[in-house]
Parts: sequence; C-alpha cells; structure tokens
Amino acid sequence: MLRGTQNNRRCEKRNIPAPGMKMTVQATKNEKTKLFEPIRMQVHLPEKFPEKYRSAVVRAAEMCTVKKSLASPPSIEVLAKPNTLR
Repeated sequence: MLRGTQNNRRCEKRNIPAPGMKMTVQATKNEKTKLFEPIRMQVHLPEKFPEKYRSAVVRAAEMCTVKKSLASPPSIEVLAKPNTLR
C-alpha cells in the first residue's frame, strides 16, 4: 500500500521512530450477499510511536487511492476480445 510507505517516509523526515510500522487490509465476505464488507485498513504502529501523531497517520491512510476508489467505486468495464497472442 502506497500510503503505508508514505507514512514511513513522513515519520523518517520528522525523526519519529517508526520501525515496524506497516499497513494491513482485511476484507470479510458477507455470506449472504457474497460481497466484501467491511473492508478494514489497519496501521500497525511501533510500541513507542508518539500518541500525538496517531490521528495524522490515520488521516494519511484515509487518503489512500485504493481506499478512496472503494468508497466511491469507479465504473467497471468487462470486455471480451479475441486472443491475438500466439
């Protein structure tokens, strides 16, 4: 995830200890609809990460292109083309 990388760089610039910081995404499938809901993004912070920067990390993760695309889904085109590769 790009925002996870950007969060790490932002911490490095500010001398905030961030070794081990990572982002995970968990998608749970609704058995009735067979759709994923909810989808959770979690930023795993190091043990000594400053409390005052937690909300900034969450805000940065909320700007993730994948997260924004899922929140406002684009149209999806499905095409069928003859195979031209041989």
